[in-house]
Amino acid sequence: MVIWNYLAAVYRTSWHAARSVAENYRAFAQDALGRSPIYESLAGPVAEDTAILRFLGSLPPEKRQPNLLFAVAPLPAGRASRPGPAARR
Repeated sequence: MVIWNYLAAVYRTSWHAARSVAENYRAFAQDALGRSPIYESLAGPVAEDTAILRFLGSLPPEKRQPNLLFAVAPLPAGRASRPGPAARR
């Protein structure tokens, strides 16, 4: 639950509708700096990847959030140690 509260706080401070998708992902990486090495390492490269940005740009704005993308992406360090409630069903 703590990570979701953290993500909600980062999302509120870093996401802005008037910015481009790349700018929002750069801001997310900046906000994660020193707090979440995994999200920092994921968001920065997303901001520079034209194929991913094109995909994200094809989605409705409310679906372009970093936490949504990273929730469905496999973690580079392996599986999360505690799956969320939906995974436990």
